[in-house]
Amino acid sequence: MPDADTKLARAEVAALLRCSVSTVDSRIADGTLPASKLGRRVLIRRDDVASMLAARVKRSASRP
Repeated sequence: MPDADTKLARAEVAALLRCSVSTVDSRIADGTLPASKLGRRVLIRRDDVASMLAARVKRSASRP
């Protein structure tokens, strides 16, 4: 199992979530998905991706 603190590039997150890189960029811009910059690279912790997904599942489950 991968380490939860593993850093992923935007393209890796997009592949994991099966969405576009621009969608990942939008989530970073609106604060839904925390990210950090290392030089020109934008990196996202695997744990933050899991937390974002869990919050979305919880929010959609609470809708009537």
